[in-house]
Amino acid sequence: MVAQDAFRSGRKAEAKALSNKGKAEAALMEKANRMASDAAFQGNNMGRDSATIDLHGLYVDEAVRRARECIVKARGEVSGRSVPRPSHPHTLFCCICQQCSDFTKTLHSNTI
Repeated sequence: MVAQDAFRSGRKAEAKALSNKGKAEAALMEKANRMASDAAFQGNNMGRDSATIDLHGLYVDEAVRRARECIVKARGEVSGRSVPRPSHPHTLFCCICQQCSDFTKTLHSNTI
């Protein structure tokens, strides 16, 4: 908002500098989130065989990306279970099913 205020008041150079600073901070935040996601995924899946993945602790977008990567890598079967919330029943399951439509593999869920 500060960059927009500077731009509207005619301070274009300051607005550009603030905008660039915001973009740099956003990139750092995304990198930190990616590192945290990697750590959670690796910790959850340490000692598991490659046919099983644990997506707990990941946001839906991250979990879908991980599931897709594992499906591509394994070209195998993904199974899992989740606890649906009234506001988002089977959100993760639906997202992964949508991703799996690109593949000819089977998806099992213990929640259905």
